[in-house]
Amino acid sequence: MGSSRLPGKVMSDLAGRPALAWVLRAARAALGIDEAWVATTTSPADDVIESWCGENGVPFHRGSETDVVGRYAEAARRCGAGIVVRITADCPFLDPTVVAQTVRLRSVTGADYCSNVNPPTWPDGLDCEVMTAAALNFAAAEASSPYEREHVTPFVRSNPQRFPACNLVAPLPGLAEERWTLDTPEDYAFLSAVAKQLPAERPPSFLEVLAVLDREPQLRDLNRHLRARPGQAASAAANSAARSCGSGRKAGMSRSLPVPPAAARCPLMTIDTDRHVLDAVLADAAFAEIEVDPHSGAFGRSYHAAVNGDRDVSFFVRAGGLPALVGLCAPLDGLLGFYILPLRIFTRPGLEPAIERAAVRAAFSHLDALAKKLGLREAVVQEPAAPQISAIGEACLARGANATPLHHACVDLTAGHAAWRAAVRKSSRSLINWGRRNLTVRIVNREKPDRGPFDEYQLFHAQVAGRITRPQASWDVMYDFVAGGAGELVLADLDGRLVAGSLFIDGSEICIYASGVYDRAMFDKPLSHYPVWLAIERAHTRGMKTLELGVVHNKGTVSDKEYQIGYFKRGFATHIEEFTVWRWLPSSR
Repeated sequence: MGSSRLPGKVMSDLAGRPALAWVLRAARAALGIDEAWVATTTSPADDVIESWCGENGVPFHRGSETDVVGRYAEAARRCGAGIVVRITADCPFLDPTVVAQTVRLRSVTGADYCSNVNPPTWPDGLDCEVMTAAALNFAAAEASSPYEREHVTPFVRSNPQRFPACNLVAPLPGLAEERWTLDTPEDYAFLSAVAKQLPAERPPSFLEVLAVLDREPQLRDLNRHLRARPGQAASAAANSAARSCGSGRKAGMSRSLPVPPAAARCPLMTIDTDRHVLDAVLADAAFAEIEVDPHSGAFGRSYHAAVNGDRDVSFFVRAGGLPALVGLCAPLDGLLGFYILPLRIFTRPGLEPAIERAAVRAAFSHLDALAKKLGLREAVVQEPAAPQISAIGEACLARGANATPLHHACVDLTAGHAAWRAAVRKSSRSLINWGRRNLTVRIVNREKPDRGPFDEYQLFHAQVAGRITRPQASWDVMYDFVAGGAGELVLADLDGRLVAGSLFIDGSEICIYASGVYDRAMFDKPLSHYPVWLAIERAHTRGMKTLELGVVHNKGTVSDKEYQIGYFKRGFATHIEEFTVWRWLPSSR
């Protein structure tokens, strides 16, 4: 309500309804809009906005008059928006179709920001900006200049490498010369005259407004002198002469900002779920990282399907025609993960940051749709911990995800024997030596693929556990990988009887401690220490770079048994690798 050029303009009557009502009607009619909110200020002058919203059942949020980007971020959080559409209440002739096209363009490109004003090719008064909630939140947290705080999106638009952008171009030439915005008494006279000739029962299309002006071109004379002439746009930013920020609307935008370079380069993002094509992508050397760890590699994909049934809904994202990202996911028991593990996302090395972020955004949009379609209660994704927030982290934060650390005890197999010995817990060194002296070791691997000892270990595992813990198909998968050269089974006998066994599976660089069991009736003897030490030496011989012993926990966060297992593993680790696990509720989006 505090506009200096036209006080109270957003409540100005146009053909029997306030300008704000025109805008809200159009916003609600746009495909892709779930809910329309009014973000007004706490100024007493804007009490009338609150009253009108209350009387008409319109949700609203009141915030700072000067920190407009903060106000919008607060409003977006209140309504739980993952994607924010920013339109202004001084645009009464807003076209729902233009809004829907801008929303759609952002979705299919996976961009963080999309508008129809960079550069302006539409009439001044059809402005629409669409952005991820994450981009808006980063702007609210990091924008520093008064101009950035007041005008909401300059921070996002000035960082195209961080926030990939795209622009909706008008289909007709010369539309940018039209002025349909409400900012001055002359604008009000123009809009009032046109509004009387537009349909009363629905929002007008921009073509219907043009039809009125074709019949009565003299109406343009009412505010013709306010239109920016060619060449004047360049001075608009320097003067910060965008439309003033009135209550119940967003800050106006300068029209001088150039198209971000990333906007022109950012290709169309598409999702492909064809399994045969995905298999070819997985075999692409560009995604060799997937096979580094057997959890995500061919072993993990085969093993978990054998245990739980084939639930794989993995996919990849094409940037133009180029596979840019692979998402490994398989929902299980209401959880969108990769079977019992968090889902994993792998991006193609060497992508420009803008394209990588766009691919991640497209992937998460697909995950949103997948979770909704399958009615899943929770989604979980894992990524390596890093000092800076990643594109995956930004997408998770946009969904209100909670982050928890995950720690794996690991042995650097490239460090050599001296480093391994130094890392071993002092109390374990003598126990390793005891095992070396007293235990007889048998190996099952590619050179010794005897199924008999492997089946003996399977039976021993069930006896110690007191039950069969996994289906036969899963043991068959483990044997096939061991016999095929992707791991080893280490069996330890004492006095001619099997007392311990440890199973290790290899990826292309990482060996994992997949299974281990020992005779609990002989708990007074150190049965497990030597087999693990031997596995370290043998994994190094097989060319592995890292032995992942497994997850370790802090005391008090898990059962005593789980803590003790982790404590045992830490006694061999040269280092701890940290991951971030993100969890969010798809139903809250």
